[in-house]
Amino acid sequence: MGLAEWMRAATVKEREKLALKAGTTVGYLYQIAGGHAKNISLRKAVAIVSFTVHLHMKAPKRLPEVTFEDLL
Repeated sequence: MGLAEWMRAATVKEREKLALKAGTTVGYLYQIAGGHAKNISLRKAVAIVSFTVHLHMKAPKRLPEVTFEDLL
């Protein structure tokens, strides 16, 4: 799975929360998801993986898990 799939499955509120947790914008998350962002900071990557895994555990059938490999 990847961030693009997570973004499609997430609600607007979930995408906004992820952006806030990662210290970025929803627009930048879409850039990352589309492979258009280069050199994502380690802090942002950790926040994205941690938060998406946390929400995946709450809604495993709806939200995929995002891994560090997905962000490469």
